Amino acid sequence: MRIAAFLSVVLLVGCAGSSPPPTQYLLRAEPADRAGPVEAPVRVGLGRVTVAPYLDLSGIVVETEAGQVQAAREHQWAEPLGAGLRSYLRAEL
Repeated sequence: MRIAAFLSVVLLVGCAGSSPPPTQYLLRAEPADRAGPVEAPVRVGLGRVTVAPYLDLSGIVVETEAGQVQAAREHQWAEPLGAGLRSYLRAEL
C-alpha cells in the first residue's frame, strides 16, 4: 500500500513539472570580412533548394548513431529549413 502511494506521488510530481520552452535557431551565414581589394562581382544563380523529407522538420535533426537520425524536441528551426538554407547559400556563394 505504501509503495502504491509513493509511486502515485512520484507520478503526480513528474506530470506536474513543465518542460522548458524549445530553443529556436536560424541558419545564417557569418558576415564576410572584406579587408582586401574588391574585384568585379561574379553573378551566380541559385535554383530551387530542396531539402530531404527527413530533414524538413521543425526539430533540428541529429545523427545519433551511424545511419540513424532523430529530430530534437527542444532545439528547433525558427523558420522552415529550406528557406534558411536558401538564404545561407545565397550569402555564402
